[in-house]
Amino acid sequence: MNTLVIDAANSKEIVVGLQIERKKYFLKHKTDSKKAQVILPMIEKLLKKNKIETEDIDSIEVNAGPGSFTGLRIGISIANTLGMILKIPVNGKTGELVEPIYK
Repeated sequence: MNTLVIDAANSKEIVVGLQIERKKYFLKHKTDSKKAQVILPMIEKLLKKNKIETEDIDSIEVNAGPGSFTGLRIGISIANTLGMILKIPVNGKTGELVEPIYK
């Protein structure tokens, strides 16, 4: 099972990960802004590095909060969009949108 992990909740760092079976691979990028422009290239780089196509992703896990509102919004939007396009579960749910949790 291949799981894509997206965490943009931190206002200073983005983490994108890939879990292939039991192995985990992560990329981190320090940023103060332009998260939307950074996440997709990070995902693409991680997939290429591990010779995985987007169609090979079985599920997506995204940090739904708490955290930076903008970061959560961007991470969740990207996860939901990829989940709908690929018809795979996001945070364990298929066909349902993930919403941020605020505490």
